[in-house]
Amino acid sequence: MNWDDKISKNVQVIKPSGIRKFFDIANQIPGVLSLSIGEPDFAAPDKVCEAMKASIDARQTSYTANSGLIELRQEIAKLFHDRYGVDYDPVDEIMVTVGASEGLTMALLALTE
Repeated sequence: MNWDDKISKNVQVIKPSGIRKFFDIANQIPGVLSLSIGEPDFAAPDKVCEAMKASIDARQTSYTANSGLIELRQEIAKLFHDRYGVDYDPVDEIMVTVGASEGLTMALLALTE
């Protein structure tokens, strides 16, 4: 089957991402440490995997609030208080994002026109 006949012309003309090409080149060079997408070079700790499994078993699979689970934001506020001696309101001053890029984009959009 010729899949080119099945894919829209709009999609066929999209060029590969330049940054992805750069990542591919960097991955082929011995000794290069890639910090490109923030993906750690270790697996999630057992404690995290167990919590994820328990969440799935409990059928906790729906979307959370836009700012993230309040329990997580409360724990983040506690960590910042204990570690850095600063206080943040988990309701109004802490937001959980899916990654650093989303967080930075949201911060920039909030501050710029």
